[in-house]
Amino acid sequence: AARDRFLWRTGVRYRIVPARIGGDRPSVPVEYFNDLGLFDWGPVFPRDSIVPTAITVPDVREQVAQLFSESFEPAQTIALTTPAPEVWGRPGPPVPPSARVVRESANTVTVETGVQASGGYLLLLDSFSPGWRVTVDGEAATMYRANALFRAVRLAPGRHTVHFRYLPDSFVIGAILSVLAVLICGVFALNGNRPVRRSEEHTSELQSR
Repeated sequence: AARDRFLWRTGVRYRIVPARIGGDRPSVPVEYFNDLGLFDWGPVFPRDSIVPTAITVPDVREQVAQLFSESFEPAQTIALTTPAPEVWGRPGPPVPPSARVVRESANTVTVETGVQASGGYLLLLDSFSPGWRVTVDGEAATMYRANALFRAVRLAPGRHTVHFRYLPDSFVIGAILSVLAVLICGVFALNGNRPVRRSEEHTSELQSR
């Protein structure tokens, strides 16, 4: 039961398990393993949702434990590693809570959201990494680690566009170093050609004499 709660809360719909565990759920056989199948467990916790409240749980291991706990209600509360005092997005008329991924690529995700009068948190069941940056309504915002594994942003009431982009510091530093390397090579190449030209000109003068 604890394992089922964890998998449901982390959005795992399909499981490879023995047939005796999968039961009569829709399945696809797993090649080379006669007793295993890929079973469809049906609807799970949504990938994107608005959660009304948050608690601070600094220890990530405790957050993982909550995902197994019977008392944890992920639709009502998320666990953050640090407090989230900032509220992002231009406040607007409150609307029923909603979230929907409208665009995504290998390194971007865009979510259209609606938030109730009390505000809330966009919880996105995509892997957390410090390399992800986020904007809300076009302005830079703060992303938090939520439920040990995922991403969250605190939002003001109203409708908002939340855009995630993967841009790790290592990529930025690498790009800067690459540009500097090209410039340095260019300088050395220009300086290195000058004495060769002078030598060629001097040789030509001697031959003409």
